[in-house]
Amino acid sequence: MYNKMNNYNRYIWIVFAFDGILIILHLWNGEQWSFINLGEEQNLTTWYSSIKLLMLGLLSFACRIMEDKQGDKRYIQLSWWWFVIGSIFIWLSMDEVSTFHERIARSLMNLQFGSSIRETVLQGDRAKDAFIWVLFLSPLIIVVLYIFVRFFWKRFSIIKSSCIFSMLGCFLFLLSPALEAVIYFLPPLAQWNDPLINKYFLITSIEESAELLGSSCFFIAFVNYIKKGL
Repeated sequence: MYNKMNNYNRYIWIVFAFDGILIILHLWNGEQWSFINLGEEQNLTTWYSSIKLLMLGLLSFACRIMEDKQGDKRYIQLSWWWFVIGSIFIWLSMDEVSTFHERIARSLMNLQFGSSIRETVLQGDRAKDAFIWVLFLSPLIIVVLYIFVRFFWKRFSIIKSSCIFSMLGCFLFLLSPALEAVIYFLPPLAQWNDPLINKYFLITSIEESAELLGSSCFFIAFVNYIKKGL
């Protein structure tokens, strides 16, 4: 049992070490090295984030299996929610590499109502169309975060570390799209000068780092919960 706990702790530190290394490399030279730029797509950081989200989906299923084996009546009734949460994380994993949310946003902006939204929200800048997903998906984001907060708060109430890290993960996951929406209030991309480009690089760095660290917080919460059941 002691060796298992040490192994779990080692995995947690490895995940956070990778997070830190990628964030430092991004801040150091991410603008020049696209393969470690947290704001770019289809690169090393994207696949790393996707793998972590996939692991969270599998850990969610593992939590359900653990609860079934324990047979605690307090948990069995709502344990099916783990499948919902696991499916959400797996969907996020696939979306991370496919950028499906941005493709949907661009497609919707080509419809009749897209031009009015572009003029109202994006200052008429077609180059910002991909960022409108935050507005379109905001109701779904709120619903998912509500499910996460309510479920994790009850499930992890007896494990303080899991409760804290799961709530922190929820906050960081909310912070990420909120920061992405900052672009709505900036001038059209064609008017950006070097100071504004540098400012936006900092904003996206915080946004992507929040998403990266948020998934690691969930990882800690789930692993600690599973440790409790072993």
